[in-house]
Amino acid sequence: MAYIVFILITCWLAPAPATTHTPVLHSPLSCNSASNPIEPLGGYELQFPSMGTMLTFQAFSDDQEKVQQAFAAAQQEVERLVGMMSDYDPDSELSKINQIAGTGQWSQVSPELWEVLDASDRWHQQTEGAFDASLGSLTRMWRKARRQNKIPTPAAIDMALKSSGWKHVQLDRTGNRIRLERTDMHLDLGAIAKGYIVDRAFRILQEKGLSSCMVNAGGNLRCGSPPPDRPGWRIEISSLQENQPPLRRIYLADAAISTSGDLWQFMLIDRTRRSHILDSRNGCGIEGPVAVTVIARSAQDADAASTSLCVLGRIRGIELLTRLEGYEALFLSKVQHEKSLEETPITYSATAGFSQGSPESPQ
Repeated sequence: MAYIVFILITCWLAPAPATTHTPVLHSPLSCNSASNPIEPLGGYELQFPSMGTMLTFQAFSDDQEKVQQAFAAAQQEVERLVGMMSDYDPDSELSKINQIAGTGQWSQVSPELWEVLDASDRWHQQTEGAFDASLGSLTRMWRKARRQNKIPTPAAIDMALKSSGWKHVQLDRTGNRIRLERTDMHLDLGAIAKGYIVDRAFRILQEKGLSSCMVNAGGNLRCGSPPPDRPGWRIEISSLQENQPPLRRIYLADAAISTSGDLWQFMLIDRTRRSHILDSRNGCGIEGPVAVTVIARSAQDADAASTSLCVLGRIRGIELLTRLEGYEALFLSKVQHEKSLEETPITYSATAGFSQGSPESPQ
């Protein structure tokens, strides 16, 4: 089980799914080949609900007690950080910042949340606004619209836009403080905080001595050294359509990968498929179907980059990647013509270093 099926979904920092599941440490992951005389390392897995999905830890070690302690520490850190950064929890640090938007008050920010805000500012600048963590009013409106299957009016979209915009976010770097200038403004860190939390959990596993480990949060993944006798952690990148074979398989080690797209979250508006990923210029979801997979050094940067490239599109996205270092990307889309959506071809392109082989015929 040293592979991950990689689904195209961006998960917000939502409450965990309703479940009575109790985290249990499993050991199904032994990968040692019969020809290798070395004592095989044991493989372990822990799954638990978090951030609106199932979060998975995997690791290989000959010391089960060490694995148990590392997994417990990493899970505790995940739960602590989610409690800070969830925009669903009214008592979270992020929600308390949102609650005083437009009042002129400054909020002191914890070191962890400040790291995410600082990274959000950096990604906003380097994507020329394509990444925007200030669109919480819009994301709330569109979440409700998807639940009710009712398209917001142009007036409602315009009102939510007026309560958005990163230029209305003031960051005091001398005191690690933040102030939101607009009334009803809401920060939504769902496109970057999840990756940050994955990185923090991964760091704990590494610090506890688990060099061959992996953390996966609903499609945002970071992995360490390869499993025993493998070139890396095998990642399967799924199609833009449900119940289809993967388009590509790659092996990944000591890196992070994230996919953003609209396989699960979208609306049809005037016969156009609109993603849950929003364009800050018009307050609407980007046109789909679309998905972008990004390989980066950290899960936080892979998370932010995959969302940003969905907004920028392939041409502008490639231009951005040429200015940055340490990123590879795969772009998938379907161009909708007169025919039905299912009959339109999938178009794809990848940076040179993403992987080798045909996406239609996984290697």
